[in-house]
Amino acid sequence: IKPKKKPIKKNRKEIKPKKKPIKKNRKVKKQKKKPRKKNKNVKKQKKKPRKKNKKVKKQKKKPKKKNKKVKKQKKKPKKENKKEIKQKTKPTKKNRKVSRYVGCYDDNKPRMMFKAFLQHSKMTIERCIRFCAKKRTKFAGLEFKYQCFCGNSISNKRKRKDSECSLPCLGNGQQKCGGVWRISVYKVGPTVRSLKPKCHKRARLRNGKCVCKRGYYGDGINVCDKSCTCMASGDPHYKTYDGQMIHFMGTCKYLLTKSKENNECSFSVEVKNERRGRNTKVAYTRTVDIKIYKKAVRIMQGGKVLINGQKKFLPVQENNNKLKVFRSGRFVQVWTECGIKVNFDGRHAVYVVTPPKFKGKLEGICGDCNGRKDDFKTREGKDVSKEKTKFALIGDSYSMSDDSEDPLTRCETEDVPVQCEPRMNNLVNEPHICGDLQNVNGRFSACVKAIPLTARDYYSSCVMDMCSYEGEPKLLNTVKCSSLESFVEECAESGIVMKWRTDNFCPLKCKDPNMIYKSSGPGCPATCIDPKASSKCTLEEREGCFCKQGFVLSDDKCIKQSECGCKDRNGDYFPIGSKKGSNDCSKEYVCKKRGRGTRFIKVTTGKKCHRNALCTYDTDGVRSCQCKKGFIGDGYKTCEALCGKKYKCNKRARCVNGQCVCNNGLYGDGINSCEGVCTCTAAGDPHYRTFDGQMIHFMGDCKYTLSKSSEDMDECNFDVQVKNYKKRESATVSFTRYVEVHFGKSIIKLDQGKTVFVNGEVKYLPFNNNDQWTVSLSGTYLKVSSRCGISVLWDGISVVRVVIPKKYGAMVTGICGKCNGQKDDLRTREGIDVSSKENTFSLIGSSYEVSKSNDGLGSESCSTTDDLPECSADASRLVLQNDKCGVLKYGNQNSPFKECINKIAATAKEYLESCVMDACAYSENADELKQVVCMNLNAFAGECLTHGVTIKWRRSSLCPITCKNNMRYSDAVSGCPATCVDPNAQNKCKDEPSEGCECLPGFLLSDRKCVPQKECGCIRNGNYYPLNTILVSDDCTRRTQCVSRNGESIFVTSSVNMKCHPNGMCGLEKGIRKCVCAEGFEGDGIRQCKNPTPRPTATPTTLAASPAPWRFIDDSEQNDEEDEATTPKPPSDEAATTKSPPNKATKPPDKATTAKTSIL
Repeated sequence: IKPKKKPIKKNRKEIKPKKKPIKKNRKVKKQKKKPRKKNKNVKKQKKKPRKKNKKVKKQKKKPKKKNKKVKKQKKKPKKENKKEIKQKTKPTKKNRKVSRYVGCYDDNKPRMMFKAFLQHSKMTIERCIRFCAKKRTKFAGLEFKYQCFCGNSISNKRKRKDSECSLPCLGNGQQKCGGVWRISVYKVGPTVRSLKPKCHKRARLRNGKCVCKRGYYGDGINVCDKSCTCMASGDPHYKTYDGQMIHFMGTCKYLLTKSKENNECSFSVEVKNERRGRNTKVAYTRTVDIKIYKKAVRIMQGGKVLINGQKKFLPVQENNNKLKVFRSGRFVQVWTECGIKVNFDGRHAVYVVTPPKFKGKLEGICGDCNGRKDDFKTREGKDVSKEKTKFALIGDSYSMSDDSEDPLTRCETEDVPVQCEPRMNNLVNEPHICGDLQNVNGRFSACVKAIPLTARDYYSSCVMDMCSYEGEPKLLNTVKCSSLESFVEECAESGIVMKWRTDNFCPLKCKDPNMIYKSSGPGCPATCIDPKASSKCTLEEREGCFCKQGFVLSDDKCIKQSECGCKDRNGDYFPIGSKKGSNDCSKEYVCKKRGRGTRFIKVTTGKKCHRNALCTYDTDGVRSCQCKKGFIGDGYKTCEALCGKKYKCNKRARCVNGQCVCNNGLYGDGINSCEGVCTCTAAGDPHYRTFDGQMIHFMGDCKYTLSKSSEDMDECNFDVQVKNYKKRESATVSFTRYVEVHFGKSIIKLDQGKTVFVNGEVKYLPFNNNDQWTVSLSGTYLKVSSRCGISVLWDGISVVRVVIPKKYGAMVTGICGKCNGQKDDLRTREGIDVSSKENTFSLIGSSYEVSKSNDGLGSESCSTTDDLPECSADASRLVLQNDKCGVLKYGNQNSPFKECINKIAATAKEYLESCVMDACAYSENADELKQVVCMNLNAFAGECLTHGVTIKWRRSSLCPITCKNNMRYSDAVSGCPATCVDPNAQNKCKDEPSEGCECLPGFLLSDRKCVPQKECGCIRNGNYYPLNTILVSDDCTRRTQCVSRNGESIFVTSSVNMKCHPNGMCGLEKGIRKCVCAEGFEGDGIRQCKNPTPRPTATPTTLAASPAPWRFIDDSEQNDEEDEATTPKPPSDEAATTKSPPNKATKPPDKATTAKTSIL
């Protein structure tokens, strides 16, 4: 304390000679007295130096006011005052109020800081501190990524680990803005200290941001983990995520990589290969298809880009900048906010990079990125590493349907061994060919030394490619350079960048005169859309052709900025002279220069599409009149059916909608093949008609195997089970309650009313399981179809039909029997012939009974009997009337079925017997009698259809169908009705039309209802969800709802305070995800889960508490749309028990500072 007296004495000496500024001296005197009082206190209590500092701070403020007065009075003392202030501030300059991080704290009710509140869609630490400084508070706190709280105290709150305040700020993802009920606290001061982050050791500072180095992914500060990288190059050679090489020369379309999990970042990458020149040994990548964010991006040869079929001029920004497509060096890059990047050079090389979070969750030729060398597996998981043709087996298992090719063109997946002649073998080892890839002193020496095993793999690929083109010397140099540049890209991924091209060795020539080659140029070149892109780019540098100084990119050309084109209302760029067509193809809009700017000029074409054509995008992505699938022509004047013109249908097929369709009862492409099918039907009480046409009647009410694969059919294995029930306890007959179809790990349940469950969860129509199998409506039936040709049809009441290709006929078992053309189906599961037994049917049924289970439908106490109902003479006469089962009698000239009865008389007699049997059981109840009669007649009508006989059998007095709103009945409903997912489905349908209800004109099928197109719901991961559908996350903490915003259907996600009961869990109840009680407990799953009958062996399931009631979803959890919301509140939900966090003092911000809620 003593040394601090000296400055005071010095001040006295300086002040004494100055007599004129009287007021100033008085104030200085006051300053002298205060420290003396302090010193006295210090002698008594030595532990209070902090109070002294506070008073000293207040003293600093007074000279400022004094200076203002001095300015008005006199100018001379100014210099002396400055010295005086400097002397006082120098000792305390380090202690000035500089904004600094205090820590991470709890912030549950009551709020820690509530003096002021701000939420902003671009929140940063600096923005919050400036806001709180204006409010004159001591502390600033950030929370939930975008909220800012101001206050003067942080007492009574528990301090937490900094890792709990780790949510990235919306305005700067490298800064941390609190967490869920966790607040990052900063001390407010007059100046904000620079918040430049310290970059991770695997990152570097690029344009002010820490960015992970190539081959790594993370925030650049705390995390930079190894990415998953897969490459396809050359003829092609596929280098998997885990570093294994796969060589095969297939010309089909293949699944390169795909995410296994269904979420907002789900994606797939497919490649289409082709032959080039006269060489029939090797293939190269022709197109790359990327599907993500409900967008289908196609990159074609030369770098042309289509999005959802429409040609796009680069650069492109979609889904609020979550998806970008642009040129980066010699590549076209697809960049996503989820961290997935796909690069294609437009010639042969494809590179896919995914974040580390996808490790072990991928599939495709690229493997799964699990860190193990086990990628030599087929799609079904079969290890083929020891097979001679392993590469072809892998490639073929990942072949995909191809819409980019003529349907008649046959592709092939081959494993052609490449042999190299001795002369060529010596040549390829020369340093200027492939030799340098093994030379530790060559032009690639730095990389060869760093990754020798990888260099060896690329050397083998180079030799293979060169030997494949031995007979085409003109292409050898191109093939060599393609192989070498692939290796150079691999080196760059490993952090080794090389200048390897020269004027005489693989030069990269720029086609545009306004471009120059650079071995390392900006990853985001300047464009007409963003001329300053390079100055803020954080992507890695690339080699390629770049615009000269003063030029910018306009799609693939370099022009002066004054020559840039137009932007339409969607933000799409169009160069000058380019066109875009109207929705009906009657008008065109041309981008032209007008004065100093540009604009679209409307041009009327006066053209109309042919009746068999649609105004849509052609293969080049240009909107024009295109003939429908199955027709050929110019789209305006001609659209002729392909059948009979370009190709002929199979002799057992016919032309439908321009396509060859196999006749009823046959399966195939309609051109090369139309194979027979086997059909099994269960209808009525039920009566089972086997694949080979035998009838089995039994009234069991258990669960049974209808048909299943008995031998390994690879991906075509299936199992169809039916659960029967009795409509009343006294009934002698039973009916089908629901159908279960098993494909792989998927269990599809078709319930009453055509409700669909997949693995216990409700699904909406149409449903597509990654093109492996689909569920859709087809006439009066719900149809499950697999790509193996196996289909199951269910009318939602009692009729089930199983259809399989004949080639699988001997590989199945079940009540339906085998399809071997022999009447030998009256056998048990063990193969015992019981045709001569009295209880034949019950013996067969009980042998195929599925193990009993408690499904709430009596399966645990069911029975299988042969008790056939008795029919009195009166009942028999009643049911054989012409408006009942009598319409199936042979010789009934008034029957609408007479044509079919004459064709399949024996089958008709069996259906008549079944109808009488069921009707007699319900003859006393008119309504039930009518229902069971219609079930049997509907089943027989389906049988007629399989034999090629279409019947209009319904009458106003005979089983009329009542259609729902916006529907009408038709006896020829398309087998592929127009839906919200595919409004043009019926134009490319190969399924036979049948009777049923169809949507009125102007309406589309939304699940099982018909709605106007503007009321269609949302599509996510290829599947459909009607408007207002609510999806709940696996832990019940997040709700996603399909809503309509500005004429567009989008998903909006919010978090809810749904904490399940300790004896509950997040599970499924009637197909809906919610909190449910564990087994042995009863209640709502949230507030109550009681054990009505305590069991000593029961162990209650204790679950961890759910996360906070509401939160801002991480960027990795966001999908392709965004929406604005006011102060965040939990959605109104029966399960929500906690109110919105913001305090009373919290006010909703205006639109300018409104946070964005996560939209999926």
